[in-house]
Amino acid sequence: MAITKLIADSITSGAIANTPAFYAYKSSGQTISNNTNTKVTFETELFDSDGKYNTSNSRFTPSVAGKYLVTAVVSMTNHPSSKYVGLYPYKNGSQIYSELDVNGTAGDFDTRVTGTFIVDLDADDYLEIFTRHNGDATENTRSGHEVRFMAQRIIE
Repeated sequence: MAITKLIADSITSGAIANTPAFYAYKSSGQTISNNTNTKVTFETELFDSDGKYNTSNSRFTPSVAGKYLVTAVVSMTNHPSSKYVGLYPYKNGSQIYSELDVNGTAGDFDTRVTGTFIVDLDADDYLEIFTRHNGDATENTRSGHEVRFMAQRIIE
């Protein structure tokens, strides 16, 4: 009985919940310059369990230390063949993983790069997503759920 009560109280209070968690996406395309790391602005939230994602600066600041499962997707329109699109996660203003990238194939087409990773965050750390391409000119991201950023705390 005491164990059941402890578990129920922990779940209800959020003590063992996988929050904070959020899902943000782009409501319109964003112009990305050639060969320049550019911060992707995810200005629309699908949900934000604890209000920890800031749409005005496209940052996730958890305020709860722990390990977080993070996924980001960037899709570019009409990406040239044999060129790359990179996805770069940043923590506190510094790149934390080598680029996650995809190369084009024959012909111009929409290109998507997806990255999923686990990162340790302190309460005051923040995460952002950057992208880069070498398409020889400016390119535009797609919009909607084709360009998204999400995270949730992992229960350990």
